[in-house]
Amino acid sequence: MIDTTGLQRSARTLTLVLTGVQAFLVAGIFVLVAAAANTPMVLGHWLAGLAGANPEGMATWQAMALALLVAGQLGLWLGAAGAMRQTFAALGWLDPAGASLAARRAARWLWSVLIVGVLAHMAATGIATWHYPEGERMLGISLGSSQVSTALAALLAAFMARAFSLGADLWRDNRGMI
Repeated sequence: MIDTTGLQRSARTLTLVLTGVQAFLVAGIFVLVAAAANTPMVLGHWLAGLAGANPEGMATWQAMALALLVAGQLGLWLGAAGAMRQTFAALGWLDPAGASLAARRAARWLWSVLIVGVLAHMAATGIATWHYPEGERMLGISLGSSQVSTALAALLAAFMARAFSLGADLWRDNRGMI
């Protein structure tokens, strides 16, 4: 008989870590919403600075639009963390078929995070510079190490889904022989 206690312990630990990540993301969304409701221009100036824009002269709608973009991205990361948590929870329960489905969902979430993140950065630079005079407005694209890392994570999650699917088939075959 195969000893699965090490796998289960690691899977439960990662499930707990990802639950913490989800709580952190939810808290971040609440802080963002509270800041947007109470001090939208302070938040907007900060977010515009992150987008590489000079926030002087920015309108309230720009601040709110930037906050909405960030909240959407945090929501996507929340979905990705949830799918990854489900993957490890299924492994903790020794359910490779469930882990395969959850890993497939995680891969889809991560691809969404990547695509929406690139598009959101483009939108953010446009929104953050909308108050600039015509001809000085920007539309930027960001392709760097965080996008490459997200793409690699999505590829790994997709591969894990296939590996867990094969593992589930082998698990069923093994149980059928015993």
